[in-house]
Amino acid sequence: LLLGAAAAWLLSGSLTRSLARLNAASQRIARGEFDQPVAATGNDEVGQLGQAFEVMRQRVAQMTGNLRDERDVLDAVLESAGDGMLMVDLEGKTVVFNYAWTFLTSGEDLEAAGALRRADLGDQAETFADAAQRWLADPEQIAVGDFERAEPYQRFRVYSAPVRHHGGELLGR
Repeated sequence: LLLGAAAAWLLSGSLTRSLARLNAASQRIARGEFDQPVAATGNDEVGQLGQAFEVMRQRVAQMTGNLRDERDVLDAVLESAGDGMLMVDLEGKTVVFNYAWTFLTSGEDLEAAGALRRADLGDQAETFADAAQRWLADPEQIAVGDFERAEPYQRFRVYSAPVRHHGGELLGR
């Protein structure tokens, strides 16, 4: 009976340590820490689980790296454009902007350009904020307009169009 209890204690301790290592590895993966391999030992179920975690860690690390590289390329393209660019979602909240936008408007959202006045409508004094709300209300509209600031004088050509996902889903403007 004592020998059986000792064997059970040793087996449970071994299983508990293996599961604790797998738990720690899964917590690291959940935090986005992919640099440390999962200790996958043994041919039993716990070892197979550890091996599956290691494969998962490698794949997630590879996909995360690929996404980071793709994002960095897109950011570089966006930042190399000389024009100010701002993309907003369907409610007008900022999704993407570049440095040129912040340099020209001193902000990172639609409100930064809100006080600009429409220059191509004559006596009608539509602001950029008014035009942006109108454009957001009609998601399919493609619009071009000239806006200006008095001090220091600047004139902007604004182009607004729907932005769609590859599948056709409307993402914003």
